[in-house]
Amino acid sequence: MKNLTAIPLMLISTVLYSFLVPLIKKAGREVPPFTSMAIAMFVLFFISLIASLLFEKGALPKLLTQKTPLTVLILFGAINAVGFWLLIVASKTLPAGQVSMFGVLTPILSGILAFFILGEVLSLNLIMGLIIAGIGLYIAIR
Repeated sequence: MKNLTAIPLMLISTVLYSFLVPLIKKAGREVPPFTSMAIAMFVLFFISLIASLLFEKGALPKLLTQKTPLTVLILFGAINAVGFWLLIVASKTLPAGQVSMFGVLTPILSGILAFFILGEVLSLNLIMGLIIAGIGLYIAIR
């Protein structure tokens, strides 16, 4: 039953994330990469802060006292910043569709990293899907 809720949510998330590359490419024509990142991340920070305070009562102060989750989230933010900067720089020269195609690598690398970091099982279906996605990316960028 959980998948029946999670799958539509992931589809909506995917559609929303599909807007990001064309939008950042459009903004990137006139705005430098770090300025683009600063504005986008400020909006994300502001919305997230308000939502956290409204809907997750007490979670933010409690998190600040927990070392491991905070360290992981700081690492997450740093990796996101570098990845976002590289996406903006690359999107200035590559077509938006081609930039988005590299997103196909995300499930491949995430599945492999989840195996090492979280100990998640790599099923045969997942491995086959990763191989097919990798072949598709190779064909698309050739």
